[in-house]
Amino acid sequence: MSTSDDESTTPHVFYKDRPEWQDVQPIPSDEGPSPVVAIDYSEQFADVYNYIRGVINTGELSRRVLSLTCDAIGLNAANYTVWQLRRDVLEAIGVPKLIDESGLDKEFEKEFTFCEKMIENIQKNYQVWHHQKALVSWAVGYDESTKTMQVKNPEALDILFKRELQLTKDILSYDAKNYHAWQHRQWILSIFKDYSGELEYVNQLLTDDVRNNSAWNQRYFVFTSMQDFSQESLTEELNAVWEFVKVALCNESPWSYLRGLIRLAGDCRPTLQKEVVARCKPFVSKKEGTSVPMLGLYIEFIDDLLRNGEPDPEEFAEVVCLLEHMIKTIDPIRAKYWDYIMTKFVNAHGDSELDKFTKVEINA
Repeated sequence: MSTSDDESTTPHVFYKDRPEWQDVQPIPSDEGPSPVVAIDYSEQFADVYNYIRGVINTGELSRRVLSLTCDAIGLNAANYTVWQLRRDVLEAIGVPKLIDESGLDKEFEKEFTFCEKMIENIQKNYQVWHHQKALVSWAVGYDESTKTMQVKNPEALDILFKRELQLTKDILSYDAKNYHAWQHRQWILSIFKDYSGELEYVNQLLTDDVRNNSAWNQRYFVFTSMQDFSQESLTEELNAVWEFVKVALCNESPWSYLRGLIRLAGDCRPTLQKEVVARCKPFVSKKEGTSVPMLGLYIEFIDDLLRNGEPDPEEFAEVVCLLEHMIKTIDPIRAKYWDYIMTKFVNAHGDSELDKFTKVEINA
C-alpha cells in the first residue's frame, strides 16, 4: 500500500538495508523472556514494524515516516497505533488543508484517495473509517465539542458532502448492511445537516430488499433528525412506510419503526395508534395474523388506547383471545412472556371491561 501508484509498484527493500534509514535504531518486538507461543512474523513484517517502533521511540514525524506507515498498514491495516502515527505525521508536515471552492488541496487529495482505496479493499475495518472521518474533519474544520465547521462556503462543502455520500453508497452497493459505512454516512449527514434526498435513497434500498434492517434504522435516523413531528408529517410517513410494512409482515424492523414513529407523536398519538390498529385488523384474522411482531404491536396499541379512555369491549375481548392464541399456538416458546402480558392487560382493564367482555361472549 502506498499513496502513489509509482510507489506501489516498487519492490520492497528491507529498511535495514536502506542507506537513508541507517540513522534509525530498529526496535524488535518484545514478547517476554519465555513466550508460550512465539508469533511467527514474516521477515518483512518484522523489519517494517521494528522501524515503526524505532521512529515512535525517537518521535520522528517526517515524510519518510509517512511512507513507512504505508508499508505497515499494508501488512496490518487494523493496527490503530500506525494509523494514529500517520495522522500525527500528516499534521506535522502540514498536509491537511481546509477545502475551498476548487476542491481539496492536491497533496491532501492524495491522502483521501489512499484512504478510500483502503476502504474499498477492507470495507469492515474500524481504522480505515476512523481515518476517513479524521480527514473530513480536517477538510471542513469540524470541531466535535462545538459541532461546528470552519468552512462556510456552500460550494466547497457540497463537493465534499457529495463525495462522502457517494463513497458510502458505493460500499453499501457491495453490502447494504455494512455497519461502518452506515455509521460514517450518518455522521456525514449530521455534521452537514443536509437530509434532502436521503429518504429517497432509503426507499430504493427498501424496494430492493424490504428486510434490510439497516435501511429501516437509517430511515428512523433521518426522520427524527429532520425534527418534524406534526400530525401531518407523521401521517405522511405512516402512509409511505405502510407499503413496505405489508410486504413482509413477519419482519420485526418495520413494526419497531412504527412503534418508534408513533412515540414521536404528541396529542395525535391515539389517532395514529387507531390508524395502525385499523390497518392491522384485516391481517389479524387471516393466516398473516401469525406475525408475532405485528400482533405484539397491535396488542400494545389497543392496551394504550384503553388506558387513554378509549373503551371498546370487543377489542378487549379480541386481545384476550389473541393472547391466549399467542400462548398456545403462535408463539409458545415465549408463553411465559405472553402470559405476563395477559395478566397485566386484564389487571389494567378487567375491572372496567370484564362485564362488557362477558356480555360479548354471551351474545356471541
